[in-house]
Amino acid sequence: MLLRDRKMIVTGGPTREWLDPVRFISNPSTGRMGVAIAEACFGRSKDTVFIHGPIYAELLNAKKFRCTPVETTEDMLKAVLKELEENSVLIMAAAPADYSPENKVVKK
Repeated sequence: MLLRDRKMIVTGGPTREWLDPVRFISNPSTGRMGVAIAEACFGRSKDTVFIHGPIYAELLNAKKFRCTPVETTEDMLKAVLKELEENSVLIMAAAPADYSPENKVVKK
């Protein structure tokens, strides 16, 4: 099976794990590598989706592949599982958080 016949799923950027309404744990990932990989995949398969955490909107200007923004690591997992099909190609270039607080504080 050729790549053009497969769905390409690429993840990129950071995720955020909220501690309370104003503070979160994250990392400085820009998502640039994920965008570059998604562009390369789109050149081989028009069915390309880029699932990304919070990144600069300018990185996605004029991109033709489909983008799915997410915020938390759990959101990213759900988005990947929703897109995943038999014979999909999954490239995970994201930098998801390693930890999530067990109990989030409702107020600051």
